[in-house]
Amino acid sequence: MKRTFLTEKELRNIAPGSPCYVVKGTCLTPLALEIAAQRGNTIIECDTAEEIQRLKAFDKRLALGATRSQRELGQKIRSLLQENGYLVCECGAKSSPDEPGGVLEVARLVQSGQVCSGIWLDEDGIGSTILANKCPGIRAVHCWDRQTARISRERHGANLLVLADPGLDADLAATLVTTWLSAAFARSRHNREISLLEEVEKKYLRETIVAVPGDCSCAL
Repeated sequence: MKRTFLTEKELRNIAPGSPCYVVKGTCLTPLALEIAAQRGNTIIECDTAEEIQRLKAFDKRLALGATRSQRELGQKIRSLLQENGYLVCECGAKSSPDEPGGVLEVARLVQSGQVCSGIWLDEDGIGSTILANKCPGIRAVHCWDRQTARISRERHGANLLVLADPGLDADLAATLVTTWLSAAFARSRHNREISLLEEVEKKYLRETIVAVPGDCSCAL
């Protein structure tokens, strides 16, 4: 019986944070396993190719969260997503409406492979984007027009979209969301940029020093 292999090259064509479906018995090269771990690609074994096709509906699973002041807009975005066949996992903001910490709920769902991508709504989009990008495997982007929404997805494989008020009405938000979700990640054309991003993330994760209280050798 001929054995099927999944290589690092094939795995890199999958968006970060998205699951990788394989038929049981598929062999993953050591490098493929390493890349999957770095990019948050959960390996899911299926009995048949038909089962893989059914599970690929995972691409329609999306996490959505908003600060309290953006809940109304969030509800409109949720309706838009559901009308387009998305299964929406809602995340509530447990922190103050002025704090971006709630974006971590969205980021964790993306990072763990429970959803394919995420959307977060808040007041300025800057702090929450920075915070989300501290999570390994997350590529959060703050978009304000169709071009930034499209490029962030096509060139950089963004998996978390941050939208912010002021200046963002329901129509513009809907346009940005649909543009972002419909743009396909073109890894083959932008492999150089993505590879650099992954190398940097891997390097600094490995070199991170955990400071121990009382240990003066640790630079705080």
